[in-house]
Amino acid sequence: MAITATTLNGAVASTDTSIRLTSGTGAAVGSFVRIDSEFVRILDITNTPTVAVQRGQVGTLGAAHTTLAPAVIGLPSDFENVPEPRSYSYGADGAITIAPGFHLLKKATAGAYTLANPSQADNGIQLVFTSGTAAAHVITGVTIWDGTATANTTLTFTAIAGASCTLVANNGAWNTLSLEAVTPAP
Repeated sequence: MAITATTLNGAVASTDTSIRLTSGTGAAVGSFVRIDSEFVRILDITNTPTVAVQRGQVGTLGAAHTTLAPAVIGLPSDFENVPEPRSYSYGADGAITIAPGFHLLKKATAGAYTLANPSQADNGIQLVFTSGTAAAHVITGVTIWDGTATANTTLTFTAIAGASCTLVANNGAWNTLSLEAVTPAP
């Protein structure tokens, strides 16, 4: 069986036992769905494109996922040589998950996202944000440093797909490593 790409058609909480896909093509009992970085196993396809699932498979943990999160469907053997990306997607306004990896901002209109300060235990983790849509997304944080003497509280993405920034956690704050078509402001 080939891997089939789709998206979630609705947000999913970390404990939900069913998910609604945009397309059920390729869904079969026993196949896996990789949503962001979580693997789930399909248990029932009676109501496809809504499928019953067992969460947190292949060593992953159940996690919350937003509308339009990328979902890849395949048999367990289809994923053997596919590296598991650490990715998160956001199709609606809300809080950003503090976890290292790739964070895709997918809301069709301007997104309003919040980013809490990292803890001391988070020191060194990197978050890469990219706009997947041509919308002026805004991430609001508490302490975001960009190499100037003033801490910033917002990062505004230019309304182009591909605007991006990379943040690293350091001593309870976020430091910017790169900004591409993203403007920090106090």
